[in-house]
Amino acid sequence: MKPKDTAADRALARLPPEHRPALEHAQQLYLNCPYSEVNWSDALRAQVRPHVERAEWSARGAAVA
Repeated sequence: MKPKDTAADRALARLPPEHRPALEHAQQLYLNCPYSEVNWSDALRAQVRPHVERAEWSARGAAVA
């Protein structure tokens, strides 16, 4: 199993550009920000659900292949 930041790097390299900002932000928070200081803009929050749906779709496709 890979560390979260390494897994995020791998996922970011494979994501379409429109799905990268939410994961990039989450990765930077994970690496550089105490939980008490976590902050998500409304624009980034709006991108989370589409990103998760894309990741779930990709994972299902990988499991089938």
